[in-house]
Amino acid sequence: MTTDKSLTEIGVRNIIDLLLWRADANSNNLAYTYLENGRREKEALTYQQLKCRILEVGAHLQALGAQGQRALLLYPQGLDFIIAFLGCLSAGVIAIPAPAPEAARLKRTLPRLQAIVDDAEASVVLTTTSILQSIESSWSDSSYLNALNWIDTTNLSTPVDQEWHANEITLSATAYLQYTSGSTSTPKGVRISHENIFNHLRSIQLSCGYTPNSVTVTWMPHFHDYGLVEGIMLPLFNGTPCYLMSPFAFAKRPSCWLQAISDYKATHSQAPNFAYEQCIKRVSPEYQKSLDLSSWISAANAAEPINPRVMIEFYEKFKHNYFHWNSFSPAYGLAENTLVVSINSVFSPPVLGRFNSEALGQSKVIECIGESESGTIIVGCGEPIHSTEVVIVDPVTKKRCATDAIGEVWVTSSGVANGFWRRAEESTTTFQAKLVDGLNEDKTYLRTGDLGFMKEGELFITGRLKDLIIIDGVNHWPHDIEWTVEQSHPAIRSGNCCAAFSINELNKEKLIVVIETEKSRTNFKDIYQSVKVAISEYHDIKLHQLVVVSRGGVFKTSSGKVQRNTCRSSFSNGSLPVLWSSPLNQGINKTALESSFNPDNKIKSEEQVKLETWLIQEIFKLIGTSSAEIEPETPLSALGLGSMDTLILVCEIEDKIGKKIPLAEVIGDGVTIHKLVKKITESGWSPSKNSLVAIQPKGSKPPLFCIHPAGGNVVGYSALAKHLGTDQPLYGLQSQGLIPGQRPLTSFEDMAKHYLKEIKELQPEGPYYLSGMCLGGMIAFEMAQQLKAEKSEVAFLGLIDPRNPPTLLNKIISQNSDKNYANEAIPFERRELLCKLRDEAKVKPPISFPDNLVPEDPTLKKVMDTNGKARDIYLPRTYTGLVEFFWANQTPGDLGFYHDPRVCWSQLAGGGLNIHEIDANHFELLEEPHVKVLAEKIKRCLEQINH
Repeated sequence: MTTDKSLTEIGVRNIIDLLLWRADANSNNLAYTYLENGRREKEALTYQQLKCRILEVGAHLQALGAQGQRALLLYPQGLDFIIAFLGCLSAGVIAIPAPAPEAARLKRTLPRLQAIVDDAEASVVLTTTSILQSIESSWSDSSYLNALNWIDTTNLSTPVDQEWHANEITLSATAYLQYTSGSTSTPKGVRISHENIFNHLRSIQLSCGYTPNSVTVTWMPHFHDYGLVEGIMLPLFNGTPCYLMSPFAFAKRPSCWLQAISDYKATHSQAPNFAYEQCIKRVSPEYQKSLDLSSWISAANAAEPINPRVMIEFYEKFKHNYFHWNSFSPAYGLAENTLVVSINSVFSPPVLGRFNSEALGQSKVIECIGESESGTIIVGCGEPIHSTEVVIVDPVTKKRCATDAIGEVWVTSSGVANGFWRRAEESTTTFQAKLVDGLNEDKTYLRTGDLGFMKEGELFITGRLKDLIIIDGVNHWPHDIEWTVEQSHPAIRSGNCCAAFSINELNKEKLIVVIETEKSRTNFKDIYQSVKVAISEYHDIKLHQLVVVSRGGVFKTSSGKVQRNTCRSSFSNGSLPVLWSSPLNQGINKTALESSFNPDNKIKSEEQVKLETWLIQEIFKLIGTSSAEIEPETPLSALGLGSMDTLILVCEIEDKIGKKIPLAEVIGDGVTIHKLVKKITESGWSPSKNSLVAIQPKGSKPPLFCIHPAGGNVVGYSALAKHLGTDQPLYGLQSQGLIPGQRPLTSFEDMAKHYLKEIKELQPEGPYYLSGMCLGGMIAFEMAQQLKAEKSEVAFLGLIDPRNPPTLLNKIISQNSDKNYANEAIPFERRELLCKLRDEAKVKPPISFPDNLVPEDPTLKKVMDTNGKARDIYLPRTYTGLVEFFWANQTPGDLGFYHDPRVCWSQLAGGGLNIHEIDANHFELLEEPHVKVLAEKIKRCLEQINH
């Protein structure tokens, strides 16, 4: 590891200089390795290989004359991003790391992406072949995306004569823009200079115990400052190996993170508080036996409030795996300071201070004396890192606070950025604050907006200035209240799924708490009583109202921080997805779940008993219901498992038994824990090869067949089946690609032919009732065509919000180039609503983890990619029958495709197009409460046909 002096002596002044030097001095040393699914080494690069790839990108950008321009970087986690990022820096192009828009999550990703493009005035996009192919058909109506210069860095063809040439890099010039999460406004780009990043990396290296023998493991997203700076850039600065995995791999199996640390003898790895909590909950004792965490000397914990309980429980669970208490490195930082402000020193025990709660409420710091005195435990975030000064300031007077007072944290260091991109006024306010104390009046500080205090050189963070709750003149820190609430009842979800804030009612501040629960059906009144008592007991304040929302209802930033102001605004305007609120109980179905299955009294084998017990424990981890309440004869469909829960459960079962399990085996009708275990433990058992899934086969009415959307699975139709009623049979058609040993079919015509063959084995003669969500609607349309061609009767064809077929849409656009089909035939009042939705979407960043595992699981990803390509080549013909179209009329127009069904589907429906409008957006149709509305409209259509 080189020293400051030696770097200067060899002429290294920025990260590109350092890369070139390492490629010569340590050419064959391992730089980066990507772990696919968090386990398998997929790709690795030495410093020499890294240099060649980076300079290839740099040469291409130089040939385009892109110096000084802003380049958006859209990549999955991996080495391609690192190459593109450093390639930009080598060419003097300002890089903008951003989460790539996913086909299944355009609602959440495109609005924020457009806001970044608009703010930065980006002109170039660097990405990969797979991302380019998966989203290019979705932006045909997005002028801002079409105007960009898209470059596939995995398939460059830079001429030999256009080799990279070294440019003089101005240290004060902007190297990249780190866009903040935008919790209350449009995302802002923090201008990180070449000097900021280089000097800050040196400060972190000196303060965090890095040596020439260090090894890093990281899963933090590269578009987050934590993942980019310490996860990716610091190993390059340090000259030591880095092993990367995706955030989705961690979300899927937290054990992968710890296993990688164990396998590669990692010394440094970073994560927010919730990650350690996930490991506590989801790493099984059996899996834990193989872990050796003795090499982990710096387990950094930052990016969100640090819960002392989580630290203690993590240590207690993994101390037998040689995890040391002193390895915990609580830290504090923010993007405006490049990354780190303070961190607990390596090998020193973390500081857990206990302070008088009443004094804290008055912004005073009084440490508790003796074990008998109760108080609030706050985790210390260590001392300021090398060359960093922290002062605690009264945010109103701008004077230094007394040593025993809480104030705003102000920072000065070489890592403090140059300001926000093209926001002069906000930059001055945030980055050039000055103390009013008559000393060093020209010295400027970064105002962090965080509240805290210093004690014996240690920084303690107590909350956000804007989030502070003041009731009856006493200050309350929202995360303290949220932690209390999370522990008050087992049905409350942990991991930043609770928001505490105050509202002003009749000139009095009142406390509101919004929570997510582990399952939608539970005793909300019991939860309310527990929460109310806990808040009163621990915080001595009265809870004004408890609001229970559906999963995802507590708004978060892209890094997982609770957006309390957004929750407050949504509460005030009535837009929260409320399941229940105190003291009123509106719209909740109190009917107890009834099992229609009789217990199987046959003797169970010892293997089945063990597997049932294990499966109940896994379900308990997912939904939080007491394991004693989950019976082996309980239908899996009655346990409240969400789509992600179901996918995680299937993954865990596959790992346990060593066999591939189709989703159909878990979500089918009549599947109980006992029946599933009995089936998969039978000698010679192999999963069904059928696409047909019996979601709800009972009932006297003609069966309704629902074809899978783009992801290939039919999990989402379970809720629809419930609302259609017990007398309506419903079958799903899943993709062949989800069946072990089978490949996904590559055209809608082949899919339709195959699915009809399976349907006719169940129902040989018509009339047939067909439906499908999104892409499934297009396949259902093709199935109806084929049935008509063979003279079979189609009684019902219900398309659930499919997009306009790209081939026909492109033809219409070319014939009507002067029209804007994004607003074609949309009444003025709806167009106004869509504009409002777009504006709102811009300030709502994506959640930290996706709703499903499609981007990570290779099988599911292959199915989605294949389905997307089949959609793009599908050439629909005019259908002679009637089409019932269920339209999500509030889908924002900036999702990347034209959404009005009258543009194309009116031309394809030769027998007429009935449009049934639903006040929801595309991604909410199969979720509560909108799926109930959808079901009612489908039921009315079916009743008209059958009567």
